[in-house]
Amino acid sequence: MPTLGTISWANQTDGTLSTLGKLTMLQQEVQRQIGLQWRRITGRQNMQVDRIDLDNIVIPDSELAVSCLALCESVAPTSLLNHSLRTYYWGSIVAMQDGLKLDAELFYIMAVLHDIGLTDTYNSADGHSQCFAVEGGRVAGKFIRDAGKPEQARIIEEAIIRHLCLHVPVADGVEQHLLPTATTMDVVGARLREIKSETIQAVLEQYPRLSFKEDLINMFNREYANRPKSRIAFMQGIGNLNRLIQNAPFDS
Repeated sequence: MPTLGTISWANQTDGTLSTLGKLTMLQQEVQRQIGLQWRRITGRQNMQVDRIDLDNIVIPDSELAVSCLALCESVAPTSLLNHSLRTYYWGSIVAMQDGLKLDAELFYIMAVLHDIGLTDTYNSADGHSQCFAVEGGRVAGKFIRDAGKPEQARIIEEAIIRHLCLHVPVADGVEQHLLPTATTMDVVGARLREIKSETIQAVLEQYPRLSFKEDLINMFNREYANRPKSRIAFMQGIGNLNRLIQNAPFDS
């Protein structure tokens, strides 16, 4: 069986989670929790960067980056678009704090397009994908291949498919590691305490959350109902993901 979350896995399963896949996700959660505990024990969770000037986080302006943002803007509600852009900022900040060298353009495109499979335009549109991340990864991959960037397309497609995995090691790629890290930070508040409050507020002012919690839960409820064997449905079943979203340390 191919590694969970890879393109090979998606091609073989269309995103349906097997019993082995469920066990793998549980193992990933254990690895994630061990990492969080290690950060607590060593005090790394309190090692906040003294100052992060958000103006130093560059928004890529290549033709491909601009076209990917335009695609997201054309189909995503504002709350989901802002989530995608906050994901880029959270990931960039974590990269600074963890001393990771980030390919800004690659990560920006991943962040901007990672939830495109949740939009009304693309959700369940292909008729066979059993996971919004698989469907979104395929949409993003095709869009970028059509733009003449096949190497970037494969990396970005796999990162989007894989962002629902609960732990992606840095060794598998800095950007692939940071995408689930940053999305869980924005969705449930994981590792948020490692960022200074003024930095958090600056990001939220730039890209307001609006009705993000409510909107995301509604989109996820659709996924649970229509794709009960997906990774996101498994997360809801074992951990009450909706409750975690509601309890995230954000007003909305």
